[in-house]
Amino acid sequence: MKGGRVVIFGAAGFIGRNLVGHLKDKFQVVESDVNSNNSTVGDKFIEADVTRYDQVLLAIRDSDYVINLAAHALGPSLVDPITNAQINIIGTLNILEAAKVEKVKKVLFASASSVVGEATTTQVSEEVLTNPKTPYGVAKLACEHYFKVYGELWNINYVVFRLFNVYGPYQRDGLIPHLYKEITENRPVKITGDGKQIRDFVYVKDVVKFFEQALIRDSCSKLIVNLGTGRGTMIIEVARMMFDMLGKPLRVEYIPKPKGEISNFIADTTRLREKFGFLPSTPLDIGIAETITWLKENMQKYYTAK
Repeated sequence: MKGGRVVIFGAAGFIGRNLVGHLKDKFQVVESDVNSNNSTVGDKFIEADVTRYDQVLLAIRDSDYVINLAAHALGPSLVDPITNAQINIIGTLNILEAAKVEKVKKVLFASASSVVGEATTTQVSEEVLTNPKTPYGVAKLACEHYFKVYGELWNINYVVFRLFNVYGPYQRDGLIPHLYKEITENRPVKITGDGKQIRDFVYVKDVVKFFEQALIRDSCSKLIVNLGTGRGTMIIEVARMMFDMLGKPLRVEYIPKPKGEISNFIADTTRLREKFGFLPSTPLDIGIAETITWLKENMQKYYTAK
């Protein structure tokens, strides 16, 4: 017997596709996204725009759990911060309101390490002073505060994951697919700055395990937690690794850093280990190798799809 009904907003996105695939045999999964998904993997698909409360309420009705992955991304937030706020903040408020009305057991939310902005230490805990540098980071931080308020005022049960640099199958925008495309098309890869920026890369197949456990663990309640590996890797090292795996000589073109690029920091995983009893375990080289295999098989059909 499946362990309850969970509706996933943003189910057609990168993490959403991986999460649906991971949960579909364990829960009754309702996929929801702004556009119709003709290849539904879960039990049901409900088209919904998170900025429309009526559509959100309809999607959440009779659900035990809600996962909000719907988001307007960091890059577009620099061009259109108003739309970013509408989707990320108002969309999240609509989900929280509907969850309150429907009395769902728990709401999970995908926040981001972008809320930190500039860090004064290399390893950042959940208690670090936040100083977001993009509209996206500001919106994610606002959502974190709304979760705290809804938990305090209306006893909404929640887990907020501050995701670090998630990568893996189905990722359309991000360092790994960017590098793969440039390398396989025999172009030098464009890397911002000197390439020595440190990032905490976490494999999406590890990430979805924590979402599953957050649903079922009673001890995970009213919680904001970093979801990273606690290990840092320079961007240039990721590029070098991928060139080697693809059998190509390293070719790099350095370009200026974009606005809002975060400083060097990695996740303090103390709270993650305390609450879940384990940490992301996939070594970066293994995760990248698996992602390359997936990209080889799916790049053309997935990345050219509308």
